[in-house]
Amino acid sequence: MAGMRLADWDAVGDLIEAALERPAAERRPYLRQACAGDDHRYATAERLLAFAERATGFLDQPAAAQVAELLQEAVTDPESDPAAATAAMPERIGSWRLLRELGRGGMGTVYLAERADADFHHQVAIKLVRSGLGVAELAARFKYERQILATLDHPNIARLYDGGVTNDGLPYFVMEYVEGQRIDRYCDAHRLDIDARLDLFAQVCGAVAYAHRKLVVHRDLKPANILVDATGAVKLLDFGVAKLVGGATDEPGETDAPVTRAGYRLLTPEYASPEQFLGTPVSTATDVYSLGVLLYALLAGGSPYRVEGTGARAVEKAVLDGEPDRPSNARTAEIADARGTTPDRLRRRLQGDLDTITLTALRKTPEERYASVDALIEDVRRHRARLPIVARPQTFGYRAGRFVRRHRAGVAMSALLAASLLAGSAATLWQARAATLEAQKASRIRDFLVGIFEVNDPDASSGETITARELLDNGAARIDVELAGEPEVRAGIQAVLGTVYRKLGLLEDARPHLESALTQRRTGRATVEELAASLTDLASLEYAAGRYTEAETLQREALDIRLRADGATSVAYAAVALDLAGSLRARGEHEAAAPWYETALRIQRLAGDSGAVARVLNGYGLLKVGAGEVNEGIELLAHAVALRKAEHGPVHTEVAVTLCNLAFARQRAGDYDGAGSAFDECLAIRRARLDPDHPDIGRTLNNMALLAEARGDLAAADSLHRRALEIRQRAFGAFSPEVAGSLNNLAVLAYRRGDLAGAAASFRDVLAQWRELVGDDHPNTITTLNNLGMTLNAAGELTASESVLREALAGRRRVLGDEHPQVAESHANLADLLTKMGRYREAEAENLAAIAILDAEFPDGHPNAASALVGMGRALRPQGRCGEAIPGLERAIAIRVERLGEDNARTADARLWLGRCLSDVGRYDEAGEALERARAALAAANGADHASTREVIAAIDSIRMRAGRRPSGP
Repeated sequence: MAGMRLADWDAVGDLIEAALERPAAERRPYLRQACAGDDHRYATAERLLAFAERATGFLDQPAAAQVAELLQEAVTDPESDPAAATAAMPERIGSWRLLRELGRGGMGTVYLAERADADFHHQVAIKLVRSGLGVAELAARFKYERQILATLDHPNIARLYDGGVTNDGLPYFVMEYVEGQRIDRYCDAHRLDIDARLDLFAQVCGAVAYAHRKLVVHRDLKPANILVDATGAVKLLDFGVAKLVGGATDEPGETDAPVTRAGYRLLTPEYASPEQFLGTPVSTATDVYSLGVLLYALLAGGSPYRVEGTGARAVEKAVLDGEPDRPSNARTAEIADARGTTPDRLRRRLQGDLDTITLTALRKTPEERYASVDALIEDVRRHRARLPIVARPQTFGYRAGRFVRRHRAGVAMSALLAASLLAGSAATLWQARAATLEAQKASRIRDFLVGIFEVNDPDASSGETITARELLDNGAARIDVELAGEPEVRAGIQAVLGTVYRKLGLLEDARPHLESALTQRRTGRATVEELAASLTDLASLEYAAGRYTEAETLQREALDIRLRADGATSVAYAAVALDLAGSLRARGEHEAAAPWYETALRIQRLAGDSGAVARVLNGYGLLKVGAGEVNEGIELLAHAVALRKAEHGPVHTEVAVTLCNLAFARQRAGDYDGAGSAFDECLAIRRARLDPDHPDIGRTLNNMALLAEARGDLAAADSLHRRALEIRQRAFGAFSPEVAGSLNNLAVLAYRRGDLAGAAASFRDVLAQWRELVGDDHPNTITTLNNLGMTLNAAGELTASESVLREALAGRRRVLGDEHPQVAESHANLADLLTKMGRYREAEAENLAAIAILDAEFPDGHPNAASALVGMGRALRPQGRCGEAIPGLERAIAIRVERLGEDNARTADARLWLGRCLSDVGRYDEAGEALERARAALAAANGADHASTREVIAAIDSIRMRAGRRPSGP
């Protein structure tokens, strides 16, 4: 190898580069065939391939760059100097512990890492410059890359977390670890159709356009640098060859930028622009070109050029001298099948606009391409909307063709009307009359609604203040009198009134209006939009009433109507899909709900409506939290916050909504500080935008009270709950769902403070309110019933508690189904009571039922599963079955440590019961260790004199006495 000529090295580099683009199993057969009997060249290439293969595709660089680096290191033979081929992975970099190598590129090596202390639990990727000759130049570029990444904050760009310099003086940065599949392979693996591929492409373009607005050009856009995660979100990686637009050189202070040096061009030939090959200045148009190559690959597969030969030189010649092929010329069955279609249909789909868009991006001269990535995105959007694209000549024939495709039904009707006119038909008059009737109906609805609010005129109301409820009631009373002979107008008015009643929480007042509107629209002459809207309006009412199965039935009917009318890619279809996902989520059917969230997300991303995308991510994030995938939920909700901030700015009510949900998710994860920060930001936004007594401020204060309660600050929780109650009473009156929710929370607080009599009385009052407001089968009614049963249990009223808890369990099974997590909670609560009553076998059965439900839904463990396992230990111990209880208690501790932390009081409670059981079987040393850890946690949380701490101390003394040792003392 040491005697190889530079040209031989260049050829070998091309071979390795081409091999690395193939699946691992195909690489060596490809090299053997390409070397055509030259054993020496094959051996050289195979050894270098082994060196390069440690890369897994994450932040990878072209193989040619790696070969160039080896050349700079004096062309050392790896067989004689193995250290030249690979360096040992460090154990740590800064405060990060390295786990394994992820990949290697032209500038550095990427490692999977985690924080070396207990303050950070997420996995990250660390990129580190490799040592060796030429490292000063690489280090300078690497530092520059870190500077660039620090300026980029976009949901589709891998985030920068940290950075620094190792003890050896090598720069590194810590960035988001992305688990995903490169975009082209993701599309083929999922057999995505053209629309879905355009959706992903639009996400890529959005990220690149954002970077361009930050004056950053990527310069190495290719599938390996674009991953798609499990949610279908794109992540753009590796700005290692990016530069700031407008600089005279690639990095500050350089006069000979490495990107232009022979043998060390940081580019990927298949995706490089002509100006990159020629060494002329790059600009945002360079990325537009690479996006054109990417679009071609996603639409048609392969390269847009017919490359003769192998290696970078052959690609360079094709790009500089050849003309790109049209995507519609891709006709192989394999390519079409990967796009879920046939070759003929694929050709027809790509002909015209998509051919033009792709070839415009691929023009040789930068000035002839799209002027910006935003312009490219806009033409893709216009194509999807069947509007004329900018890149096409705006001839009359083309624009007319687009119009016909966009308005097929209207054009067909116009043709019929024209024929009717020629034939002297009266159909024209009928059509005109129908349009007039629609206009009259809209005008009549408008006038009626205006009339409702005229009653608030001081002259009409004699100066008295009229409430929103009175306005609605007055309007409802007028319907039968004024609209008796106008059924279609009546349906429109009732749809509006029913929706307003629902939004005020007056569900039973809303029902007759929404049901009547739907009945009329089913039997009358309603449009598709009106019928679908009535179905979704009534579904929203059923959802608010906790009748999730009924809501689902209505939503599926609306979805079917939208599918027939608009297709499965319309935003109207996506909106109903999102509602359906919410109903399934509320019923605990997480697996069934997830695909509907993904469908809505895909459609809204393609539509380019970031607000709609944020709404989907908001619901999907809550689904993940409810399913126990809290970290994934936090990531989705944080993404939604970022989208809403990008769209509206940092101070907007939509941002506040998602911040509150993000705070809730962080609280569920045990990140109380992070939850508090998000709640504070949410409250600040709402106070800046809303009236001080706005209901949304009340909701925020209510949620902040629940966080204070979780932190053990009951005084702060009480103050926040009471302020929230005041706001809600002023906004909704003394009798409303919001007020009932606040009263329930205050009753829970009384329970936690030990005021059991006060809590029981409050729960009974709240229960009566819920039953009148929403009925016996609403989840809120049943939850309050459960709370009352637990309070009676704590107060020693065991017989009464059993009756109430069994009623709550039956209600949850009836409403939510037998496998819902809340049903598991009711089983566990009943088991706790039965243990107190000495009915251990029955308690054991209830705990087993709870554990079975939760293990099926949350195989990795759920806090409620830990509670049931502890409950099982409490039921088994009096039966002398501690040996059976110990494994379950150990699992409960593991779950609580993972979910709640080592020092949490509930973790300590599980250790207390483990210590008692270990003592009963004579394992005194292990028992003592468990109890000492419980005592330390409880003393830190509650103080040394707290009853819970004293209980553990008493257990420790009991063990010491049984083991023949001295008590521990006070």
